[in-house]
Amino acid sequence: MPCGCTMAQPPTDNVCYGTLVYQIDEGHFGDVDMAGLTVVTVGKIESENLWDDSKPRNGTYDLIVPDRATPEQRDAIERLWTGREGGWIANLVGILGTLRNKFVASVESRIEDDLGRWTIDVPGLVSGAVVALTGPTTPPGQRVQTFNPPGAETGGSPATWGVPTKMELIDFGVLGEWEARSSKHIPFDWSDG
Repeated sequence: MPCGCTMAQPPTDNVCYGTLVYQIDEGHFGDVDMAGLTVVTVGKIESENLWDDSKPRNGTYDLIVPDRATPEQRDAIERLWTGREGGWIANLVGILGTLRNKFVASVESRIEDDLGRWTIDVPGLVSGAVVALTGPTTPPGQRVQTFNPPGAETGGSPATWGVPTKMELIDFGVLGEWEARSSKHIPFDWSDG
């Protein structure tokens, strides 16, 4: 189900909760190969509109780093997902706000090739599953998508919409006190900074 934030509109009740999953299929940071890693953030942002710099924002997020990452990969993830390296991700971190906690844990994400389903599993922390949004007027084999969404967290396109079938956030306190209402898959390419 589409969320207002992806359309650069106000979040429901001026609060945006989210679990963002970044599955890195290929890429590097300097000489560090990042392929095969998945990074997760769980956050809460209070704002009339996340994308409007004239509106105050108050955000807090937790960062989950995959335990299979090497020390060099972990350092790169921390540098990137705290905004220290600039680029598109620094814009996102500026919106996410203040890093509250960092976890190192087993992270498994799966995205079906046809985008019919995607899942995230971080034992003891996060468990989620999504099926692609569809309906009677959706052409067979097609996905409900938005091209060039004005508030995409990754800056990519298209956004493929999904319906959460499961979302469990364990011991996140105020960051985890929400019911999943929307989900999307957006490919991203941050190679140009």
